[in-house]
Amino acid sequence: MRRTGDLKLMQQLNRSIILNTIRESGPISRSQVAQKIRVSPTTVTSAVGELLEQSLVKEVGSGSSNGGRRPVMLAFNPESRFVISVVIDSLELSIGKVNLAIDVKKKVHHAIPNDGRFLELLVEKLQLFIDEEEDLKDCEGISVIVQGIVDSEQGIIQHNNRLDLYDLPLRDILEERFSIKCYVENDTNGLLLAEKYLGKLQGDSDLLYVAIGDGVGASFFTNGALTRGANGGAGEFGHTSVNANGLPCKCGNRGCIENYISWRAIEARLKEDLAKEKLVYSSQDSVKPEVFCERLRKGEPVAAAIYKDVLEYSTVGIVNLVNIYNPSFVHLGGSLPYLLPEFVKELSEKVKQRSLSSLSNNLVIQGASFGPDAGIKGAATVLLHDFFEFSL
Repeated sequence: MRRTGDLKLMQQLNRSIILNTIRESGPISRSQVAQKIRVSPTTVTSAVGELLEQSLVKEVGSGSSNGGRRPVMLAFNPESRFVISVVIDSLELSIGKVNLAIDVKKKVHHAIPNDGRFLELLVEKLQLFIDEEEDLKDCEGISVIVQGIVDSEQGIIQHNNRLDLYDLPLRDILEERFSIKCYVENDTNGLLLAEKYLGKLQGDSDLLYVAIGDGVGASFFTNGALTRGANGGAGEFGHTSVNANGLPCKCGNRGCIENYISWRAIEARLKEDLAKEKLVYSSQDSVKPEVFCERLRKGEPVAAAIYKDVLEYSTVGIVNLVNIYNPSFVHLGGSLPYLLPEFVKELSEKVKQRSLSSLSNNLVIQGASFGPDAGIKGAATVLLHDFFEFSL
């Protein structure tokens, strides 16, 4: 029995390696696959037969020949499967359909009201989205990314104080409701995986991803793996204090950096300015980040003062991260870095000036790859990382 189990495991591993080779190097012939990964042609032929039957690869014509028959070329078929991506932040629920190449085929966005009915809203909107699909047999699963502390192994949201979600077994709830395999992961971990495997971070081994948007978070990729921490809470950068006597935070601490650099913090200060101009905004009204950027580019003093503070606090926080983790690459995601490329440039200069020179000499600090679809792509990558990366 052990021999049979070992053989099956090896076949699965070979199949995964062959699929990845075709995905990354196609169009490619069977013999080229065998040469590239150093396995027998028989092994490749057997695995490719299965992959063709499952429509994960397809034959795409003939290649060139040095004599004899021209080889049949193989290519990855990203349309053979899809993922339902779900992105949860404190203001908005986003749902998307994503193919195996992480192309977003469809997406919808829903505001999250502050009424304590988040879970009902999620199930309702997911049901509507799923009902629009004619056939779910090619759906690989539902992949959710969410702010806060997440036990990704168990699919539990352990702590999200923005939505008052604590020890919520979201994976089990969704799998029971929809009978579809479900993944749940921290949002910045999903964004980092997308950048690592699809974006600007490919090839780097010690990476830091910092999200500055509705919330603030960080993720770390070291020695080929995400750093999760003992309880899945590594990267709660937003709740590191930059002012011991600062603003009280909902987490119970004071001076958390999230209350100084997140979009919520910027919006609160901007509303004060708009109120002075007799442009009345209630606490329920939202001011778009684009409004702040427009006012900043016009050189308006209040916007400039807010920006200066955000830049300073961001510098303090990221310098601390650089000095602790010594990354080779810092990636800045979220609405502020995306809308203000000059913010990324200025922040990079300041961090390099103020972090230890031996840690920042070759440090690269760079902005986002994916723009508005980053979250939906990040959620899909969580599932597809597991789909493509066979692990023993």
